Amino acid sequence: MLCTAPARHSHSFRPFGLLYILLTSLFYPDSAEILERFINEREPGSRSMITPTEPLNENLRLLSLRTMCILDSPPEDRFDRLTRLAASIFQVPISVCSLVDERRQWFKSTTGLDASETPREISFCGHAILGEKILVIEDATKDPRFADNPLVVDDPHIRFYAGAPLRLTNGSALGTLCIIDHQPREFSDDQLKSLEDLARIAEQELMATEKTALEKLTMLPNRLGFNVSPTSHRTLIAALYCDLRGFTAFSEIAEPEEVMKVLQAYHQSMGQLISAHGGTIDHRAGDGIMVIFNDPLPCDDPAGAAVGLAIVMRERMAALCDAWHRLSYHLGFGVGISLGYATVGELGYNGRYDYTANGSSVNLAARLADEARDGQILLSQRTHAEIDGAVPAGTVGEMELKGFSGLIPVFELL
Repeated sequence: MLCTAPARHSHSFRPFGLLYILLTSLFYPDSAEILERFINEREPGSRSMITPTEPLNENLRLLSLRTMCILDSPPEDRFDRLTRLAASIFQVPISVCSLVDERRQWFKSTTGLDASETPREISFCGHAILGEKILVIEDATKDPRFADNPLVVDDPHIRFYAGAPLRLTNGSALGTLCIIDHQPREFSDDQLKSLEDLARIAEQELMATEKTALEKLTMLPNRLGFNVSPTSHRTLIAALYCDLRGFTAFSEIAEPEEVMKVLQAYHQSMGQLISAHGGTIDHRAGDGIMVIFNDPLPCDDPAGAAVGLAIVMRERMAALCDAWHRLSYHLGFGVGISLGYATVGELGYNGRYDYTANGSSVNLAARLADEARDGQILLSQRTHAEIDGAVPAGTVGEMELKGFSGLIPVFELL
């Protein structure tokens, strides 16, 4: 989509878009004069600014942004530290943590910039959220998307821009962590990695905000029309624990960048599936992910929901592991599922709370996952009884599991 930059001369005629002029010529006899004036009054070699398009998942992205209740919120040190650090590391006058809604890019944190927002249609960050990688503009005056952008032509006179998209686990890019300079400059591979590292920290902070908004009992969106108590309580849950086979050995010999790339692909893929199946992420630690069903969101069949998630997880991870094997990354995937009562509630401090579950059924899911081979989904006896032939399953036998006395009957999905 094309749009016209603000007029830079004192002439009375403000040129319209070329497409508009051509369409007008179909209906107005004097349109030839309009078209001639349009062409003559444009500066030689000028280019019309290109406005950013919408991501394919725009509806989900905006829903995630609204649910977090972060827009127009007060400044926070956890974000301000990142923009200050980015400005210092890259020696730039401006650093911003931006969030893009329907009509604007709003700045959660800024260093070296007084503005709190700019229109989305002229934003650099609106372009950055469309890609998977960091958007780098070494000289905006030479880029047809931005050459006559008001942010380039006027204050803050952007020349250099580098913006790293900030994504949630569902893949939505909410905004960017970006750096800006008034002078053109190059950006090395090492600098790209450093900005990426800072962006991942910003993402973790956004994910913490998302989790607080969705899972903290006192702020849980009333999606299903129910109310819950903010206190810890006992309830029946299905617990699913999954992790990577061979990850420890892999992380000992692989480069840190390779390890982070694997983890990013893994958590992004699993996070999307967990959100789609209505699970609540209890916690993540390295390659380990704990998911619970039936609290805080009620679930008619928590065991069935956990099993259904495990099946699609296994399918998704089979493709990921196949790709990793071609890179000589010897990694696999295992899952453990249990059903039982647990104590569920908030745990944290200073406004940073997690919604978590504790109890032997939760521990059992983790121990079952420890014993699972690549591609194996192990079930507790109660989980197996609950699904009762709904999906193919078989007996593994009795196992001695750490933290449990006696032998534990174990089953598996086939």
